Amino acid sequence: MQEVIIATNPNREGDVTAMYIHERLEPLGIQVTQLARGMPSGSYLEYANSAVIADAIHGKKLMQKD
Repeated sequence: MQEVIIATNPNREGDVTAMYIHERLEPLGIQVTQLARGMPSGSYLEYANSAVIADAIHGKKLMQKD
């Protein structure tokens, strides 16, 4: 596995989940990226249409420790 794309809801729970996954995979040398935020904060991924999801994948970013 070379890359994992994190696609969690853009809210606090989603951010914590994404950071947990990132912290577990980074030591294994797996690139972890996260979808761009084209959705309003606090919304849910299952309500996004295909255009919003495509834009989010296109604008994904590499996750890094702060």
